[in-house]
Order: sequence, then C-alpha cells, then structure tokens
Amino acid sequence: MNWRDETNLGALATRVSSAGGALLGDAMGLAGVAVTAVSANRLKRPSMSSPHTSRNPKGSGHSHDLLTMSFKALSEAEGSGALVAAMSAEPKQLATLTACCTVVAMQAWGNGVCKRAVLHADGAPAILSAMRAHKEQIAVQETGLMALAHLACDDDAFSHAMVVENGAYAVAGAMKAFPNQHALQMHGIRIIGAIGCFGTFECLQALLAAKGDVCLVEAMRAHPKQAAVQEAGCSALAALALSSAAGMKAVLAVRAAEVTTTAMKAHAAQEQVQIQIQIQIQ
Repeated sequence: MNWRDETNLGALATRVSSAGGALLGDAMGLAGVAVTAVSANRLKRPSMSSPHTSRNPKGSGHSHDLLTMSFKALSEAEGSGALVAAMSAEPKQLATLTACCTVVAMQAWGNGVCKRAVLHADGAPAILSAMRAHKEQIAVQETGLMALAHLACDDDAFSHAMVVENGAYAVAGAMKAFPNQHALQMHGIRIIGAIGCFGTFECLQALLAAKGDVCLVEAMRAHPKQAAVQEAGCSALAALALSSAAGMKAVLAVRAAEVTTTAMKAHAAQEQVQIQIQIQIQ
C-alpha cells in the first residue's frame, strides 16, 4: 500500500476500527505506515535542490498534509481506540507496543482533535501500562514517553492518568532508569513542563511527590551539550515556577538557577535556549 494515498489510509483506519480478529495486524500496519512516512520525510518540506523536488514542484509539504489527513481519518474512524486495543491485546509484544506508541505520538502531534481522541480512548493508561510492564526496555520507555509528551494538554483525561495511573512515577522512573539517553530525557522533561502548564494541582502534587522536578534538573546536568534538552528544561522549569507556590518552591529547592546559568553560557548562540531562560528569569 502506498502511504501517500489518503484514500488507502482512510480505508485502513476504517478497517482497524472494525477488524475484530485482524485487529492487531491492521493496527501494526497502520503504525508501520505512519512510521515509514515520518522516517521518509521527517515532516519537512523538500529543498529546491532535492532530487524529489520534481515530484512536488511547489515544495508545499504535500506529504505532511497527507500524513495529517491520515491521522484525521484515524480519529474519525475510531482508529485511536483500535490502536489502544492492540496494545492491550498483546501486552508482551514489544514491537507492537513501540510501534503503537510511535503512531500515537505522531497522531497527537499538533492536532488537538486527534490528541483528545487518543486520551478519551484511554490511550494514556494503555501507554503507562506498557511502560510499567517493561521497565527495562528502553524502546518501550522512550516511545511511551514520546507518546505521553505529545498527548499532554489541558484535557482532564491527561491529568487523571498522571494521578490515578501513577503516570508521574512512571515518567520519573523512566528518566532515572535511563539517564544517559538524551532523547528519552527530553520527552520526560516535556511531560513535566506540560504538567506545569496544563496539569491540575493534584497532578502537579503527584509530579513533585515522584521527584519529577529533581529528574528534570538532573537531566539538564547530565546533558549540558544537548541544546534541545536545555531548551526543554528551561521551559519546563519556567512552567513549574509559574504553576503555583508549590511549583515555585520546588524550582528554588532544586537550584534551578544553577542549571539555567550553565545552559545560558553553554548555548549562547542558541536563540531558543536563551529565550526560555529569559522567560524563566522574568
């Protein structure tokens, strides 16, 4: 199947939602389609010097549009529920779990409708269940955090999962288990920042109880040369500080000023890092 064909993608999404016995296979196929699309295009517009420019003369990011449409079809066809069901059906299959977490992350990226569709299909509890069952599997932990980071929003279902499903402890646990994996740390940091921005006060309390603030600062200290980690870290610290008096107290307690000062010096040429630091200072 050609993933560029939005008709085929929509048909696949419909099939996934009503597959029954073939549920797992079709869900995996859908995950494979999305992963292939992202891997092939990196969701970027082709440059004028690209050998593929002739196929897309306007350079309009057409493949990104098709991918967005495919995820919209997923939401409309209840494909989100099918992906979640696939994860529940084969909880020991690492390939299934990581592929489904990846496609959930891509589906939720920048699309509020799809984001909420996954959350209301109990996507966050399914992801957290997979992470709890495979604590030593870095692929499950990293893709799980990536999916949760992209699902994070002001929907109550997100905060509920972070509290009731012990999501805050799962995030902190993954960050502690794999401190040298900067991509995993970045996803964890973004979840922490999202809780500061969107989470309920109960959700924030759960995060602080799980020592998420400590994990955040430790990640920044462990990866001083990773601009993306530093940028996400400064942003998350600012979100926590602005969230409440408890958040501000936590930020002061972990000596956030030290890591932000280090980030400012190490990434003087990185505009986004500097912007996030200034936001925190203000």
